[in-house]
Amino acid sequence: MTLALCLGVKQGFSFEERGLRGRDTSFIGIPAYKWNLRFQVVNKFSSTTFISAIDSIPEARFKPNENFGIGAGIFYKGFGGYLGFSLPSTAQDLRSKGRTRRLDIQINQYGKKLGIDAQFQYFKGFYLANSREFVPKIVLNQPHILRPDLRSFTLGLSGYWIFNSKKYSIKAAFIQTEKQKKSAGSFLLGYATSLYAFNADSAILPESFRLPGQDEDYQMGRFVSASLSLGYAYCFVMGKDWYFNIALMGGGGLLHSKVSYESGGNTRQFDPVLRWQVRSSVGYNGERRFFGIKAVNEVYGLPLNAARLSYSFGNLRLFYGFRPF
Repeated sequence: MTLALCLGVKQGFSFEERGLRGRDTSFIGIPAYKWNLRFQVVNKFSSTTFISAIDSIPEARFKPNENFGIGAGIFYKGFGGYLGFSLPSTAQDLRSKGRTRRLDIQINQYGKKLGIDAQFQYFKGFYLANSREFVPKIVLNQPHILRPDLRSFTLGLSGYWIFNSKKYSIKAAFIQTEKQKKSAGSFLLGYATSLYAFNADSAILPESFRLPGQDEDYQMGRFVSASLSLGYAYCFVMGKDWYFNIALMGGGGLLHSKVSYESGGNTRQFDPVLRWQVRSSVGYNGERRFFGIKAVNEVYGLPLNAARLSYSFGNLRLFYGFRPF
């Protein structure tokens, strides 16, 4: 069992004086109760997928063995922190998916006009999620091919500007320090920088994935990218207190990659990179109580010589909160 203390500071303001400055109060409001208690169940996820240029060859989806986490927090006027821990893996889960050593920090910060996301992730130990597409069931003695030597590292920082902050509140949908009274939306403009790397003690992909005459015995890769994106977010308000929020962003930029092979040698090159993100939430935001589900998923598409690489990460949170006073 892993115990983690997660302290966070959200944008602070005086509810009475500054919270609604420059906002349309017919669309956005602020709770009258300043203290809130929060409980959440968290599922963080990450994957690295190699996609062949040949349609008949299945993609190879590598995932770390990740567990659910639970936590509780207390906040006052947007300031506060969570105390949480990850649930332990079962013996059956360890046999099936192997053991993963990990450090997974995902930060989603929500402001009035600016949102910021940051990631710091390290994983050691993966399993091939679709192993049976490469090894027949009669041959495979366990559900998944395990790669305890496979490691990945991600460091990323991104932000997005909310153009219609006068009527649209992203805080209302994701941290409940504001309330969306009527349906509204906004265009988004984003920027992202990212470093992603993987390496293993031997070639990562099964031999059945590799094409004759192609360099696909990948052993190490490092990818640095910068990108711009455009998007739109909209919050549907249903009745007085229920809401559904969806935000989509997509774009591209420039990538520099270095890839090394088990057979020797390496390649360095510049290529275009694709990036897209989905951010959604649904729930109830009443005077005293609030609860719901929220999720963030980010995907990068990278060229990789004869193949393509897609890596993704995100989190899903089930939460309940109460404003006592």
